[in-house]
Amino acid sequence: MRSEFLGECARFAGFAETINRTQYLVPRMDDEGLTRAVRRPAQMYGAEFDEGLAERLIALVRGREDELPLLQHGLMLMWEDGRARGGERMALDGAIVDNAGGLAELLSSHADKVMASVALDERREWTVEAMFRALSDVNAEGAAIRRPCAFRDLCAIADVSPDELRPILDAFRAPGVSFLTPYGDAPIEDKTTIDISHEALIRCWRRISAKEGGWLQQEFRDGLAWRLLLFQAENFASDKSNYLSKALTESGERRLNWLNEAWSKRYGGGWPAVKALVDASRAHWTLEAEEDEADRRKEVETERLRRQAAEQAELLARRSAQRSLLAAALITVGALIVIAAVAIWSHQIKVAIHRLQTVRALAGGQEGALKPGDPVKECSDCPEMIVVSAGRFTMGSPESESDKSEQPAHDVQIAKPFAVAKFALTFDEWDACVAYGDCDPHVSDSSWGRGKRPTINVSWDDAQTYVKWLSWWTGRSYRLLSEAEYEYAARAGSEKKYPWGDDIELDGKPMANCDGCGSQWDSKQTAPVGSFPANAFGLYDMVGNVWEWTEDCWHKNYNGAPADGSVWKSDDCNLRVVRGGSWYDSPVNLRSADRDGANPGGRYYNLGFRVARTLTP
Repeated sequence: MRSEFLGECARFAGFAETINRTQYLVPRMDDEGLTRAVRRPAQMYGAEFDEGLAERLIALVRGREDELPLLQHGLMLMWEDGRARGGERMALDGAIVDNAGGLAELLSSHADKVMASVALDERREWTVEAMFRALSDVNAEGAAIRRPCAFRDLCAIADVSPDELRPILDAFRAPGVSFLTPYGDAPIEDKTTIDISHEALIRCWRRISAKEGGWLQQEFRDGLAWRLLLFQAENFASDKSNYLSKALTESGERRLNWLNEAWSKRYGGGWPAVKALVDASRAHWTLEAEEDEADRRKEVETERLRRQAAEQAELLARRSAQRSLLAAALITVGALIVIAAVAIWSHQIKVAIHRLQTVRALAGGQEGALKPGDPVKECSDCPEMIVVSAGRFTMGSPESESDKSEQPAHDVQIAKPFAVAKFALTFDEWDACVAYGDCDPHVSDSSWGRGKRPTINVSWDDAQTYVKWLSWWTGRSYRLLSEAEYEYAARAGSEKKYPWGDDIELDGKPMANCDGCGSQWDSKQTAPVGSFPANAFGLYDMVGNVWEWTEDCWHKNYNGAPADGSVWKSDDCNLRVVRGGSWYDSPVNLRSADRDGANPGGRYYNLGFRVARTLTP
C-alpha cells in the first residue's frame, strides 16, 4: 500500500489497527539503491549505462514525490530510443531527457505526442480534455488526485459515442504509454473503471497542471462557477426577479454551450434549473437593451426634427437673396460641371484599364490548392502575401514576464489558414491607393523617404480605407489582422520572448529595429521593410520598426477573450489594439506578447499596419 493512502484506512472501524499490526514498512530508497535500480536492468540485457548518467537522472528527481514514476518513464523512453538507434551493443544516453529539459518535461512532451496522434480536430481535442478533467480532482489539502470513472460516464461527460472514445483511450493505455488503466488490450465495457495510472501524470503534464489555463484549474473554476449558478437558480425559483448580472449571464451561456448535463452532476446537477435561469436572464437583458435603444432613437429623432425646422427657417431667409445670383451662377456651374465630368470620366477610364491590366486575383480552386508558406500577389500594386497555416498556440505571457494586460495566458485555436502580408504596408503600396483609389495623398513620411519604407502617420480609419479599396480592387476579402492572428503570426510557432529566442540579438546580430536592438536605425527612424531576417512563417518585421494596427478593440486584460482567434469587439471601442513595437521603443515592447492601445483617429510616426486576406477553401 502506498503511504499516502494509510490515512484513509481510519474511515473503516478497526482497519487502521489491523494494518498497523501486520504492516511491513519498506524504507525509502537511498541514492545507492536508486542507482542500482536504474542501471542493473539495462546491464542485465547487455546495454551500456554510464554511472554518471544514472547520478544525473537521480539528481533531476531528488526530493520529488514522483521520483520513481518519473525515473521509470524516462528509462522506458531511453530504452526505446536506444533500441531504435540500433548498433552492435545498445548504449543508453540522456539525449532525449536533455532535449525535453528534464524527466518531468519528458513525460509532459510524451503525453502531448500521444494526444496529437488522436486529437486530429477541435472536437477530439475537447474529448481528450474532458476525459482528463473528469479523471482528475483536488483533495481538501489542495493536492492533485486521481478520480476513477466508469467508461459510460466518460462518454456522457465528453458527449461522444463509445466508438469515438475507445481509440483515444487505447492510445493513452497502449504498451509503452500506460498513462491510463486498464492497460493494453484489456476489454473496455460500459461499467469498466477508467483511471489515471499515477498522479505523476496530473502533476507533470502541463496541459493538466498549468497554473494558468491548465485543465485541472479550469475544471476547478468551472465547478465553482456551476455551484454559484445552481445557488442563483434556487433563488430564482423562489423569486423570478432574481436575474443574473450581465457578466454571470454570459458566463452561464458559455458553460451551457461548452459543457453538458452529465458533467454538471459532479457539482450538484440542476442543469434544467440553471438553463431556465440563464435563458430568463438573457431575455431580461435583451429586453432592457431594446428599450434603451428605443429611447435613444426617440432622442435622436427629436433632435433631427429640431435641426430640420431650424434649417428650413434659415433656408427661407436665404432663398430670396440667392435668386438674384442664380442665373449667372447657372452658366458658370454648367461649364464647370462639364469640365469636371470630362476629367472624372477620363480618370475612371484610366483606373479601369490599369485594373484590367494588373489584377490577377486567385480563383476558388487556386485558393484551395494553397499550402502554408506559399506566396500570393494578386496585382502589381498589391502587397505580397504569405499563406499561414491553421494551428493552436498559447496567447499572452506568464505572470513573471510582464504586466496584467497580457494575462491570463490562454490557448487559442486558429481554425483555418489565412494569408498575411510579407511586410508592413509600404509607401509604394499606399501611393497606389492614392492614385487609383481614395487614400489620403497627404500622409507624411516624416522626411525619411517613401518607396519601400513602411507607411507611417496613418490612423486606424486610414487603414480601413486602404483595405476597403484593396478588396474592391482585387475582388477578394482583405482586412486587418485580429490581435490573436497577429501574435500567432509573429510567434510563428515560438514560445520564446521574441520570434527568434529570449535575447534581443541572435548570435550578436541585430534582428529588429528598436531603441536597443543594435541596428543602424535604432531610435532614429524607420528601416526599409525586409532589412532583418524573416520569422519561421516567412514574415518580416512582425516585431520592431513600426507598431501595427489590428482590428480589435482594446481590453485591459484577456479575461473573456475569444479562443478562436476572431476579432474581440466591444460596445465602447475608444482604443484599438496595436502590436509589434517600433524603432522608438525599448526591447521589452518587441516581445511577441506585448500589446498596447491607440486612438483610432491618431496618426503617429512610429505606427503603420499590414493586411491579411481571408482564404476560401
